[in-house]
Amino acid sequence: MFSSLPIIVMGFSSLLMQVVCIRSLLALFSGNELVICITLAVWLASVGLGSFYGWRFKARSSFANSFLAAALTAQFSFFIIGAFRMFFVFSSGEVVPFAATVALSFGALFPLCFVFGMQFPLAVENLKKKASEVYWLEACGAFAAGVLFVFAFSGRVDSTAIVALTAFLNMIVFGVLSRRRIFLFLLILPLLFYFAERKLFHYSLPQGVTQVERLESRYGEIAAGKRAGQTGVYVSGAFAFAYPDMQTEENIHIPLTAHEAPKKILVIGGSPAVVRELLKYPVENIDFIELDPALLDLSKRLLSPEDRYFLDDKRVSLITQDGRSFVKSAHPKYDLLVLNLPEPSTASINRFYTMDFFKEAKAALNKGGMLALSLPASYGYIGKRMQWANGSVYGSLRRVFAHVEVSSEEYGIMLASDSSVLSGPQILDGRFNERGVGTVYFRGELFYDIFDRLKTDAVKERLGRVDVLNTDSRPVAYLYNLMIWSDIHGGGILNWVSGTGGFIFGAVLVLLFSAAGYVIFKRRKAVYFSLFTTGYVSMAFSSVLILGFQSAFGFVYESIGLLSAVFMAGLAAGSLLAERKFGGLKYLKAAEALSALFFIAAVYMLKSSLSFYAFGFLCGIIGGIQFGAAAAVLGRRDEAATSGRLYATDISGSFAGALITALFAIPVLGMETTLFILSAMKLLSLAFLSSADHEKV
Repeated sequence: MFSSLPIIVMGFSSLLMQVVCIRSLLALFSGNELVICITLAVWLASVGLGSFYGWRFKARSSFANSFLAAALTAQFSFFIIGAFRMFFVFSSGEVVPFAATVALSFGALFPLCFVFGMQFPLAVENLKKKASEVYWLEACGAFAAGVLFVFAFSGRVDSTAIVALTAFLNMIVFGVLSRRRIFLFLLILPLLFYFAERKLFHYSLPQGVTQVERLESRYGEIAAGKRAGQTGVYVSGAFAFAYPDMQTEENIHIPLTAHEAPKKILVIGGSPAVVRELLKYPVENIDFIELDPALLDLSKRLLSPEDRYFLDDKRVSLITQDGRSFVKSAHPKYDLLVLNLPEPSTASINRFYTMDFFKEAKAALNKGGMLALSLPASYGYIGKRMQWANGSVYGSLRRVFAHVEVSSEEYGIMLASDSSVLSGPQILDGRFNERGVGTVYFRGELFYDIFDRLKTDAVKERLGRVDVLNTDSRPVAYLYNLMIWSDIHGGGILNWVSGTGGFIFGAVLVLLFSAAGYVIFKRRKAVYFSLFTTGYVSMAFSSVLILGFQSAFGFVYESIGLLSAVFMAGLAAGSLLAERKFGGLKYLKAAEALSALFFIAAVYMLKSSLSFYAFGFLCGIIGGIQFGAAAAVLGRRDEAATSGRLYATDISGSFAGALITALFAIPVLGMETTLFILSAMKLLSLAFLSSADHEKV
């Protein structure tokens, strides 16, 4: 039992540090899905390299010393990220170049991840355990870390303390395994690191912005900074909203003037300062929705005493809940629903701009009700990438609502309703002035520019050319927004993928895997190809599960964390089953066939929330069995070296799955087609395994 504890600590430490480091890098790079994929890819690639070369450390003390290395590099990596965040300060709105993102991520993560990777073969060698046993014990540690982070640490314990705790735990394991008294002196290092990091580093906001407040919530890091009398709020490094802000008046007074008599209003996201503007109208009820309680509390503290007073109005309700799940269960219905959110540049925000959400919003509106949203504005001309991004949302709105009006390109406003939407500038100007609404920035005369017929007709014509819809199962809008990011650096693979179309991309993906499988097969390494595809499909299916769950049931932090936890539990159970009973080539082939059927079944059976958890657990079991069975086939001689290669192969597949699925496969092909391709990959792997029966696999 004692010999199992160091392996559990390995999995526990790796997952905790992965979460903490990636969250910190997201804040540095103002992250979106592309940044997440880059940092996760660097993490997995570095772990894979460590595993591949780790078995070469033959000294008896290597395994014990790896925990000392893990403790020191955990602190070093987080210290380096802190230094990056202090000295690499970017201007507000500045996009961090792709090369800089990769280089800084690699510099911060490689030492730590290499150590985590090399621990796997060292554990097999030094503890005389089978690779499958080390695999399931490590998965148990990762499962425990995931549950602890989601339900205990997140939003309660800051990242610096988590890193110090992880280092302290690894120091203890080093001391017990090495039996050196020096570890007692080393235990002071995590404490010194904790205070040094908090004393030395102040995480800078964009140039010219003075930090007012910084905190960590369950959903990410939140910071507020002031410049020229205006306070900006940043979530995970990305600008969220400002206070006071003239944009607030535009986003509210345009739809409220366009609606004949809005009484019940729902606002999702943004600053609660909008309540002040809404209460200038004879409304009966205002519901303001914000997912993150910490962000809402900070937003309220930033308001002036006068604006904070409006929040106490009996007609106002501040609700902390996922906006989409609230809309789906909305009762009573609303006259106006305002999406006060950033552009759909991430998958989590994009789900508020899909055709599926628009249908839910329509069901939450009264007769004659209106949905209002804003997208990135253009000045003078709508470029091709912006056309695709905004056009996919515009087309999705038109599929759901009978009437959709747009503003001129400089404003980016869209209004949708099943009743006619008033957009005549003269009438809107008259209505606004007649209501006598007092404003600081907004004036009725602006309607002549906002809804200039020549400009709005040009916008409709330009956006109307886009025939791709933004849906939950195929979230193209966030891919197109990432392409705008890519365009800043001269285009690249993101633009090539979108230009090829889904069919060509899918065909290329299958051909690449077929060619790789053939080469591997010719080298009598069919089992390695099987394990590579296992890593790929497991990571890809996890992405499908998380994105699908968010769309269907809303972003509930504990639920998303639990999805990852049940997958790790399944992985541990599957590798344990393989170690005890299902090891060998015939079981590996059976698991391949079962995996192919599993992904097809997921297309038709992922309906209820319980089914998402069940499929996550089953996917983990199948993946665990495949690793354990592969280890049983190949681990007869020099098990440490073989286990290192196997683990590196599995991680390499996960690396490819993380990078390709979230960025390309799901937005370009859609979730259902992605699942069919995963099934095809496992059938291809099964074919190579079956053909290799007569060979020394």
